[in-house]
Amino acid sequence: MSLLKQLLINLKYIQTNMTFQAFTLLIRKQIRSKFGRLLLASGGIVIAVWAITLSNGLSLSLNQAIVTAINSQPLAKEIQVNKPKELNFGEAPTLVAIGWEEINQISKLKGVQTVSPRERLTIFVKNQTNQNYACNQQADALAQTKLENLNFNQTATNPPQVTIDIEQKQQEFGQNCKSVTTFANTFQNFYETHKNHWLGQTTAPARGEIVACFECGSLNFNKYLGVDKPEDMLGKTIYMELAVAPINLQAGDQVNVLGFNNLPRNKITKTQSIPMTIVSVIDDRENSNFSLTGGANNNFFLDFSYYLEALQLGNPTVDLKKVGFLEVIVFLDDYSSLDQVLTALKEKGYFAVSIAKILIDSIDTVLTILRVVLFGFGVIILIASLFGIVAIMTISVLERRKEIGILKAMGATDGSIFLLFLAESIFLGLFGWVLGTLAFYASSWLIQQAFARFVLSNTEWKANLANFNIYDFYPIAPWWLLVSTLTVAVFFTTLSGIYPALKAARQNPVEVLRTE
Repeated sequence: MSLLKQLLINLKYIQTNMTFQAFTLLIRKQIRSKFGRLLLASGGIVIAVWAITLSNGLSLSLNQAIVTAINSQPLAKEIQVNKPKELNFGEAPTLVAIGWEEINQISKLKGVQTVSPRERLTIFVKNQTNQNYACNQQADALAQTKLENLNFNQTATNPPQVTIDIEQKQQEFGQNCKSVTTFANTFQNFYETHKNHWLGQTTAPARGEIVACFECGSLNFNKYLGVDKPEDMLGKTIYMELAVAPINLQAGDQVNVLGFNNLPRNKITKTQSIPMTIVSVIDDRENSNFSLTGGANNNFFLDFSYYLEALQLGNPTVDLKKVGFLEVIVFLDDYSSLDQVLTALKEKGYFAVSIAKILIDSIDTVLTILRVVLFGFGVIILIASLFGIVAIMTISVLERRKEIGILKAMGATDGSIFLLFLAESIFLGLFGWVLGTLAFYASSWLIQQAFARFVLSNTEWKANLANFNIYDFYPIAPWWLLVSTLTVAVFFTTLSGIYPALKAARQNPVEVLRTE
């Protein structure tokens, strides 16, 4: 096909308002003849689109993995609830004790599974051999002996060291009585925290039943009971003595948080020997594999009635129907109802806090800032590539002066020439975006394969990640990210093509044809 015939075809399309077929024909010609230059011109666009998409994709995937990890833990479904009298900036708040009636109302909120007061109870645990040992009395006697010895040491001319008698009594007490501090919580929260290391029944223990840890850290509870395996602990009977009662408050009592630690906890002097059957065991031999909420050291779970029993033993005049608690724990059916329940609690005047939501919001804020910064770096690369596109398009105009002159001589308008060269600039943006996006998906696949080969191939790492519901990792590119990069790429290439297109449109066909 001769050059004149090709120009006539081009002119025909130009005269019919530069139809899409004309654009395609002219662009094909440029691609065939100047493919290397096309790649060079769109190189900056390719790198920028790839960098923006990959960095933001990694950030989004990391955020998604962190949210998945947090949501896989019972912590994500836990809300800590207090009732402030009033909140004044700069002042320590005063809390109002929450009573049973309010706890029942909270439990009826949509999305709430269970509600439990947050309380602390100190107990002594004894094995069958020592079931008749009076731990409370012996603890008081030992404390009194230590005090008397201390006073004697201070008044004596030559103060003796701690007597052998005290050392023997202390050793005897430690062998017979194991002091444990338990914390009231919802059973479902407690179970989900330790379910990966749980043996025995999965329902809440009734009265006369207890959930116990196996080693319990330095307590060495398994050795105390004489068992070597967690399953051997199931069904064993231990004996419990309530030692220190929870804080005695009535519903509506007001407590300033600064004075919380000074609130009295009644010590129980009465000797008891409550038989408890171990119905569930937490295997805490590998604490490193535990969930986000921690290991199982000193984790025992009791029916809440024992907390109330301890309150009454510490203060026989207490009315258990009117007791109050400074904090209650709300456990949700699902994390999706968190915002709804938080809003409902705040509307009722409670101060409700979700540690998981604070973590997720903080992480999301940091990663959002990171995404914006990385997007900005990509835009800087795009801006830098503008100069290359302007230079190459300007060279293209100079090389095609003869073609421009012939087109104008045959009736092509300045607007048609302008649109022709501007379309070529836009094509550079589209071409660079396609290559950059393809490069992103190739990189995403490589990262996925590397994660599977170097991370998931490690059995221990794979098991730890499975505890957080993480089974794969690769950068993701949602539709809005792809549309954003496409818009930015086309916008900047269009901007860079305006000057060369104007230069081409302003060519004088007479001067061009004379010089060419």
